[in-house]
Amino acid sequence: MSKLSESLFVICIGVVYIINSTALISFNSYLMNENRFPYSICLVTMHMTTCFIISLITYFLFPSLYPSLTEVDPTVKREKIVKAYKVLLPIAIAFSGTLVLSNEAYKHLSVAFIQMLKESNVIWIYTLSLLIGLDRWNWPVVKILLVLLIATFFTIVGELRFTLLGFIIQFSSGLCESFNIVLKSKFLTKEGLNFDPLTFILLLSPLCLCVLAIKMLIFQFHWQVWEAVVVHWPLLLANCLVAFSLNLVIAIFLKNARALSFVVSGYVKDLTIVISTATLFGTQISLMQGMGFFAQLIAVAIYSSIRNFPHHYEGAFLTGIQNSFNELIYGPLKDVENPEEESLLKNEKIKQIEREVAESGESSTEDTTSHLSKSDHQYQTLNNTIGKVK
Repeated sequence: MSKLSESLFVICIGVVYIINSTALISFNSYLMNENRFPYSICLVTMHMTTCFIISLITYFLFPSLYPSLTEVDPTVKREKIVKAYKVLLPIAIAFSGTLVLSNEAYKHLSVAFIQMLKESNVIWIYTLSLLIGLDRWNWPVVKILLVLLIATFFTIVGELRFTLLGFIIQFSSGLCESFNIVLKSKFLTKEGLNFDPLTFILLLSPLCLCVLAIKMLIFQFHWQVWEAVVVHWPLLLANCLVAFSLNLVIAIFLKNARALSFVVSGYVKDLTIVISTATLFGTQISLMQGMGFFAQLIAVAIYSSIRNFPHHYEGAFLTGIQNSFNELIYGPLKDVENPEEESLLKNEKIKQIEREVAESGESSTEDTTSHLSKSDHQYQTLNNTIGKVK
């Protein structure tokens, strides 16, 4: 496959990912209406059941799609699975809480406002990482997270249909998601248990299904639920298939796209969700809220830059932003003492990029951007799978 074909494929998958995410969020919000199917635990349980069944069938029919389970010795695979299940249970509990609470919040808050609240999750992830020793104090990170916190405050103050119950539910969902990500980093990464996305879904979904089944037996095992299932089963079936398709699209995207492409598509997805759902559901967004959301996106982008290029932020903050942007576009430059020599190297790098683009016929320089670490983004995006999106 040529560079042009690869780039077009990644762009198409990115577009499908954005559309699929937006569609599932809108679909879930539509179903969670009191007059349709306002049973979040049951809805997520059906998502999980669908994911597990289809994943199991896919594994037996196309085992090559699960390299973490097929490209290792059977004995090693068995030991790895047993070791993984010892640490996956707390992750499954936190993940199930995220799924249920995030869908429950649709009954009380607008989709656009929920998306804005989710932008602040990186604050709680960093805080929890500090508390358990996974991360260390970093002033540039703390400063930009304070900006993100202030921006989130403006989105809350600017919300025209704010409800305290909905805010508490969504905040709890964000905490569960943060615990989920931190637990993955602490246990899976530390133990060297890095799985490909489809394998991770296959291993985690039965545990989540057990946790959700217990919750459903306690809270939503009554005749109104089954009556609603009988009435709305075509919509529920379609919703479950859309949920699994999102898992599949994310897995394909992670396998073929650079981490930078996934991050950029995430920003576009956030904008698309807020704008499209506000348009579809007639949600009013105040000026203060819109400005707060825009500031959130900028703060999260800078936060990602600091995490991926910390060496650029040892000096002036604005210089760090500029140098990070240059490295994304042109790639890392050699350390030189002569400014004129550095300028020549940079110009030569630009010419090299232009030659490669001209030879491949591409209209962008995506193939010449530097590689970012993909593993962190994989784990952060994996908790948006199995029937749940941001």
